[in-house]
Amino acid sequence: MEEQNKSLLRLLLPIAVLMFAFFHLAANEVDVDLWGHTIFGQRMIELRAAEHTEPFSWTAPGHRWINHELFAEIALGAAHHLAGGPGIWLLKTGMGMLVFGLCMWAALREQEWPRSAVVWIVGAFGVIELAFGFAARPQMFTALGLVLMLIILRAGHRRSPLWFLLLPPLLVAWINSHGGALAGVVFVTVSAIASLVESQMRARLKLDGEPPVSLRTSLVLFGVVPVCYLALLVNPYGKDLPLWLWESVRYVRPEIDEWNPVGLTLDHLPFLMFIPVTLGALWIARHRVQWYEGALLCALMIVAIRHVRHVPLFAIAAMVFLPAYLVEAGNVLRSRLAPVAESIAQPRMQRLFAVVLVGMTIALIPSTIFLRKERFYTMEMPRQSWPLDAIEYVRANELHGNTFTFFDWGELTIWELPENPPSIDGRLDTCYPRALIEAHWDFYNERPYDASVLDLSKADIAIIPQDLACVRTFFAMPDWKPVYRDNLAAVFVRDASRFPKLSKLAQIPVLHDDRPIAGLVPFPNTRSASASVRAH
Repeated sequence: MEEQNKSLLRLLLPIAVLMFAFFHLAANEVDVDLWGHTIFGQRMIELRAAEHTEPFSWTAPGHRWINHELFAEIALGAAHHLAGGPGIWLLKTGMGMLVFGLCMWAALREQEWPRSAVVWIVGAFGVIELAFGFAARPQMFTALGLVLMLIILRAGHRRSPLWFLLLPPLLVAWINSHGGALAGVVFVTVSAIASLVESQMRARLKLDGEPPVSLRTSLVLFGVVPVCYLALLVNPYGKDLPLWLWESVRYVRPEIDEWNPVGLTLDHLPFLMFIPVTLGALWIARHRVQWYEGALLCALMIVAIRHVRHVPLFAIAAMVFLPAYLVEAGNVLRSRLAPVAESIAQPRMQRLFAVVLVGMTIALIPSTIFLRKERFYTMEMPRQSWPLDAIEYVRANELHGNTFTFFDWGELTIWELPENPPSIDGRLDTCYPRALIEAHWDFYNERPYDASVLDLSKADIAIIPQDLACVRTFFAMPDWKPVYRDNLAAVFVRDASRFPKLSKLAQIPVLHDDRPIAGLVPFPNTRSASASVRAH
């Protein structure tokens, strides 16, 4: 009977965790840049080339554009071309499950049941943070690149250093998919340094446990490091791309939440729990820790604490490396944990765990389909987050012209209003001068701004959030007139007499209910024909 309970748990735990992972990774809310990623990818397919100058905006036409997300955007554009919104959802969810599956595979290779239960439990916590970074955006290609890099590093250290030769080709693919490749090559460098130090110091320090990394292994990895840096040059922009990435990483973006430090909130509770657990496991199991793995865990933890957007990367490393050290820590503390282990091994507890896992799995099925979704199989837009009614008003009344935009809405404007060049969008410093970006932040917040950089006399329309401070500025400007307002957005035009359809409206501005706009809208399966290959 006891063996039957163990066999049942061995089956139910992976099923429950995989279903839990699918629940999180199948989330279908659009990212703010999805419209742009899709259009830019489809333009590259149509042009059969990467673009080097900005073709969309009225504020920076012809400015240098370094697109660090080429393959990722081609994949998103192709998925949309083939299957619309559902195609993007399938790509995003499939890649999420692939990354999670690789993490579990890498960790499970060294653990048999019941120790493998630790892998699945760590995975259940890790996938919550992994899903945070798994919107339909190019960052998911960095997640894939990182887990492949960790697998190659482990194979090179534990099997044959020839595995390290796969790192440069990986980084070529990575640098052409997402700029996270710069972090990847830094982590390879960290691994090489840690391995070399371990090969020289473990024996001298007379540390028992894991055998030291051989000098040959560490030297092969060190020899590959320069080739990895050279691999970053294999892209359409040459050295300009890695140089721009280095400058961009140092660019402070306090206005963007994901570039801020992790706060002591429930939003990232699993990560905050991982910090003491990881440090504790590394200390208790210190004689068994491979130094490159410990160095990578600590390095990724630091960058995750500094920038929220890097938390999913730490989660990947934790899912791959941490279970082995938790198992080893359990072995070290075996006598203290014996009562807990005996309690868990009781048949009644085993049956209770089985019931909980079955119940959780069953509950996750309808939750995955219906919770905060109307169409689980495609990407969806919450109406309360996107100015869809304002966009429709602009289109219906033919309010065409240069458009002052909120940066989160710029790529939506490119998609929905191809005759309305935006003033800025989510690409930020990849194609816009930093002075222009700063001028937007200042104007949004009613601070003094550089009018020589952001010249509003050249704008015709403004589509901005209702709660931005600059709404008051537009009301105070005599040549601007409000023509539409709802709970979310406001639309202003400069010199309303230039727009004939406005004169036919009985009421200007058109005012809508102040209550939040409810409902979800599917991501469009097609885009405006005029948004195809268009350039200034």
